[in-house]
Parts: sequence; structure tokens; C-alpha cells
Amino acid sequence: MNSSDPIKAIVQHVKKHGSIRNRQCRELLGVSYDETIYILGGLCKVGLLVRKGASSGTHYVLSNSPTSPKAVAEFKDALMKRIL
Repeated sequence: MNSSDPIKAIVQHVKKHGSIRNRQCRELLGVSYDETIYILGGLCKVGLLVRKGASSGTHYVLSNSPTSPKAVAEFKDALMKRIL
């Protein structure tokens, strides 16, 4: 993985560019397609990102809803255990 804090890297990318796609996430983090699906899906599940579009048009944007810092921290811990 190219980033010691993948969640922070994704959020920074989305803030700068407005959204992130699977391919962009793979390039940013240096992970596989399956790992990217896990990461982006997990960030949606904890409420940090929202999935927009379908199929090749799928992209992820920051959520406008409040996000539980505890849920994000738990996902980050699980993610780091999975990829290390």
C-alpha cells in the first residue's frame, strides 16, 4: 500500500477532485481491485462516502451526513489488519 493512512489519502483526493473512482483509488493506494471494493464499500458503510452511479460510471463522493469517528476508527483498524 502506498499510504500509511489510506482513509486520509482517499478523503484528501475527494476533497481536491470532488470524487474518486475505483481505478483512481487503486492507483492512489497501490492495491488490488478487490481491496479497493472493500475499502470504498467500508467507507460508505461507516457513512464517510456515498456511492454514486453504477457500473463503469460509479464514483464516490463525501457524505453530507455526520460520521461516527468511532465507526471510522474501527474500520481503519480492520483495514490495516487486513492489508498488513
